[in-house]
Amino acid sequence: MPSVMNSAFIIVLFATFCTALQQCPPPPNPPICQIEAFLCCDDNFHEELNLSAVCQNTATFGDPWCARKAIESVFALGGSHGLLKVCSSFNTFNKCLGPTDLSCITVDFFVDHGIKRRFAQAYVGLIESLRYACGDGLNTYLQYGICMAQVFSSAINKLQKCQDDFYDNLNAEPQRACEFVNSASQCYQAPFASACGEEAGKWACAYERSANLVFAPAGCSNTCAS
Repeated sequence: MPSVMNSAFIIVLFATFCTALQQCPPPPNPPICQIEAFLCCDDNFHEELNLSAVCQNTATFGDPWCARKAIESVFALGGSHGLLKVCSSFNTFNKCLGPTDLSCITVDFFVDHGIKRRFAQAYVGLIESLRYACGDGLNTYLQYGICMAQVFSSAINKLQKCQDDFYDNLNAEPQRACEFVNSASQCYQAPFASACGEEAGKWACAYERSANLVFAPAGCSNTCAS
């Protein structure tokens, strides 16, 4: 994984507009993303899940890999409780952004504001994985949550290796990104399918795919659907 960024511009903005700020500006009309408002919404999300205690960073996108680890440690709390806690915070974040989420949660938005592309991609991937987990994948997790939370806890090293291998492969041969997205998804699927059954495995496959698809060109085949 890339080293954690050090963007003075973002840190200054964050400190100026969002430190201890609970009430964020309403979404503008027309819904064009405003960096100050976005940082405030992100700060509330970051603090509600106590990501600062783990990641020691001023914004979720400052180290999206650490943020994902911290969020998945909440998944592992037991049953569906952990996921519901994350989804509650994520829904609040989405409401805070309102219709500006379409212009805020893009790789280009972050790159335009001085964030390295790999960090921007990883952050957008994190958001996409949460959109799946708290959206189309929610009912499956609620059904198998006790078992799946145990996998997030007990198989943490295996799951991390799936992600580490994905980034290592992507760095070495970026032209094979679609292949690596699928292999990482299948890798992530295996411990959930083994412990919790086919449907839980499909959830894990789609969850991992959602996080990584941003690194690949459009049109990658979806092995999670098979």
